[in-house]
This record gives sequence, structure tokens and C-alpha cells, in this order.
Amino acid sequence: MRAIRLDPRTRLTFRQRAPAWIDRLVRAATARRPGHAAYARRLDDVIRQRLAIYPLKASVGQFSLVTCLYKGSLATPFEQTAESVFGQTSSNFEWVILAQGSIDSQVGRVLNRVAADPRTKVLSLPTNLGIIGGLRHCLERATGKYIVPLDGDDLLTPDALSVVASELHRAPRPLIYSDEDIWFDRGLASPFLRPDWDPVLNLSCSYIFHLMAFDRRIAMETGVFLDPAANWCQDWDTVCRFARAGHTPVHLAEVLYHWRAHDGSSTNTAEPNPASLESQRHVLSESLRDIGQEHLFEIRPFPLFRGAPEWWLARRRIQPASFDLACTSQVTPAMQSDEIASQYPFSRCVSAHDVPSLAKAVRESRSELFTVVQEGVLPEGDLWPWEAQGLFSLHPDLDLLGGRIVNPHNIVLGGPERLDAEANCSCPYRGLLAVEPGELALALKPHTIESPNSAFFVARTAFLQHAIAQIPQQATIQFLGPWLALLARSNRRRVAFSPLLSANARSGFDCLMQPSPEERSAYQTCERRWNSGIRSAAG
Repeated sequence: MRAIRLDPRTRLTFRQRAPAWIDRLVRAATARRPGHAAYARRLDDVIRQRLAIYPLKASVGQFSLVTCLYKGSLATPFEQTAESVFGQTSSNFEWVILAQGSIDSQVGRVLNRVAADPRTKVLSLPTNLGIIGGLRHCLERATGKYIVPLDGDDLLTPDALSVVASELHRAPRPLIYSDEDIWFDRGLASPFLRPDWDPVLNLSCSYIFHLMAFDRRIAMETGVFLDPAANWCQDWDTVCRFARAGHTPVHLAEVLYHWRAHDGSSTNTAEPNPASLESQRHVLSESLRDIGQEHLFEIRPFPLFRGAPEWWLARRRIQPASFDLACTSQVTPAMQSDEIASQYPFSRCVSAHDVPSLAKAVRESRSELFTVVQEGVLPEGDLWPWEAQGLFSLHPDLDLLGGRIVNPHNIVLGGPERLDAEANCSCPYRGLLAVEPGELALALKPHTIESPNSAFFVARTAFLQHAIAQIPQQATIQFLGPWLALLARSNRRRVAFSPLLSANARSGFDCLMQPSPEERSAYQTCERRWNSGIRSAAG
């Protein structure tokens, strides 16, 4: 059973740490269409269905929930948090609650009632250790195999622990994360249906918050909640620590957590907390240090605005990678080649009118990277070659990188492409303005994709040399992106997208990829054969 799938237009764009901005978006959206009541009813239906799909209960000692309270905590939200915990369909859990410094007297009375339950472990400290210090204090005193951070004003779905326990029974995971929605005063709304684990996206921004359950032993070994500089994005820091230690986070595609937006929330501000921005910068710097390429990158403000300031691992313009350029057209695109060549010191610029002529140019290449640009589009500016080599350097499993195509009216024509069972291509961002963030705000962030658009992409030359020799004679330049992506995925290699690789299309140009019946049939045949090879190797 997958998570609730609503009309994508009702989904919230990517959650920034600026809930006031989120609230404005949601208010505008719900003013145009009914959402809250319908979504809540749908979620209730799904929870009832999940009782049969996730039948197991949490075992004794499996989960420790950890919650920190402080002077700003409010009694009513915390009481509702407690109700959601004690109302779990799984009765086995430990709840470690830390009262940091002085707390409101009403919160204290709720806490005293909560403490009467033998499953709770209530701790107190005379001073506030901060978010990460308090969570570490709880972690060191928890006994469960898995730690589940729970904010003192948020809510769990009643089956949250049962769903996670059932999933962990099927396959133990060091770190598992779910989807979530937002609890406003007027009800539930805006499910955030996260992507599966994506290291490209994770190194671009934090996208995994709640619900998260992670192995306590590994957390202790990797220093989770030990770095005070990561105080305001401890969830991102936790994910990065597990990933750097070789433990791949696993997505459980179910809404299990209600993140509360209310006036008393410490994150409910019109502007991002400066301390939060510093924590984000720190987490990025730690990841970069672990990769060992500090000399090639600098942390700068991300050049595209998604609703809040963000940081970016920008490739320094030193030690340029060797790069070949191929312009594809029926005639020699001398002017197009000259314009693109002025953007970067390319090793070689060639033209190709079909796949065989492109294959010849690829075989002769001695460069690290190879870019293909179709006639009718012109890459914008001189940032894109540096962004491309930066992403290839940061992600060793990345073989193919796509860009986006924008028409003269600044409307997106193509970019990340999805293919259905009939090999029909569609771009989820087609029709958006180039400045619009799109679904989950991914249109303006690097992330893993299924296929690039054939009009503009960059590949590792070694991969391209291997791949282009394998595609059948029916393959065309216009459908080359899906062919190469299929080969990359069949070899367990990554395909990604960055909006910083942007190309301007001439008036009248379109980059829809429509294979002929012969090419479509050949693609489907190869897809079945190559995917069968993947399943055989895995099984």
C-alpha cells in the first residue's frame, strides 16, 4: 500500500524552514479548492486499510520516542501529542521526555499526568541544552533499538509505530523515514509525499524530517546529536551521518506524522532563522569535508529562489574538467557551436546529424565529459559546465545529467522526463514558468530522475562510449536521452537533473520526445531484457 496520492495540484511545494511562507501558500490553495476535509477523510480511509497491510505491532524494546520540552512549549499541543502517543495501535514503546530548564506550569501539569504511564521516562535539567543537546541527552538514556524523534507539539497517526514495525519486520533498516502532512488550526492538509532516498537531492537540501526511526547503536557510533553547530537541522545531520557511514536511508511511503503549524512554534516565522541557515551551512560543510573535495567547492547562496534562502555547493572555477561538445542537426551548426564554445574551454566541438555520427565523435573523445546539444537550443550563461562537473565529482555513481529547456517566454518545455509503459515521455515541469518551484519544489533543485531530455544533457564520456555502442540501430538523436538513461539504470548507475543546466530554445522549437513505432518497439524490447538482467542479478 503506497501513501495517499492526491491530485498533485493540492500538494504543498517543498517544505522550507519558514512555515509562515508555507501557511500563505496553503491558505491560497485552499481558498481556491476544498482540501482539508477531503484530505482528512481520505487519510482516515487509508489508515483503516493499513490495518490489514501492516498488521504487526511493535515489540517490547523496539522503539524509544524522544521528545524535548522547553519554556516555549505549550500545554494544549503537548497534551495532544501525548494523546497521539498513548493512542497508538502498538502499545509497546518507551517515551523519553526531557524538560529543559523551566517550563510553563500548565505544561508541567500535563507532564505529571504523562509521567504516570509506566512507558514514559521523564527527565529534567536545570538548563536548556538546545535542540541537539537535549536530544542527545535523551538518546543516551533511551533503551529501544530504534529512536523516533517526536517534537513536543506534533502528532503521530494512530498506526505509526505499527506501520514502521511491520516494515522493519519485512526488512531491517538502519534508518527509515515516512511522509508527513501539516496540522493547521483548521485541520490536516498538504501531504508531503517525499521522494525515495536521493543522495543528489540530499546534498542539495534537507528533505527528510518526520517520521524518522533510526538504529540507536549506529546513532551512538556515528555521533548523532553530538554536534551543536547542527542544532537547527539535526534531522538533516542525522541522515547525512547515516549515509556517510554507508547506511542507506529507506523511504516508507506512508503519511505517519502530522507536523504542526501554530503561532507558538519556534519555526513559525516570516523569515528563516539565521541560526538555522548557519546550521544548514555547517551540515553541508561536514558532508563536503567527508567527500574530501573542499578545494574544489565553496558554499554559496543557491542562485535560484524557492521561497527561502538556501546554500549550494558551488564548483570553483579552477582545474576545469576536459569537456567535448557535440551539436546535433541536419546541417553543420557552426554558429551554434561558436556561441556555446564561448561559454567554456571545450577540448573539442563537433557536429553530428544522427546516432552513428555521434557515436563516431564519442569514440574519438579523450575528454572526461561529453555534452550533447540539439539544434534550436542554446545553453544559458557559463555556469552550467561548472555545475555539471561539480555534480559528477560529488556523486561518483552519476553517469548522465540533464538540463531544462526554456522557451522565449520563459516557460519550461522539457527537462526531467518520465516514461510510461508505452515509452511515452512527459516532463512534470512542462508549462511552468522557469522561476516556479513546481511539485515538491524539485523543479528548482538538483535531483535524481528517470531520463534527461535529449535536447541538452551531459554524460561521462566513458559511460557514453560504452552505452552508445549498445543501443540498437532504431535509436534516434531525438530519443537518445531515454536510451542512455535506460542503459545507465540497467547498470545501477545514476541519472540526475539540475535546473542550473538551462538552455534557451528558439521560437517555435519544442523538445517533445516521440519515438517512431519502430523505435518504440525496440525500446520496450530492450527495457524488458535489460530490466530482467537487473532483477536476475538482484535475486
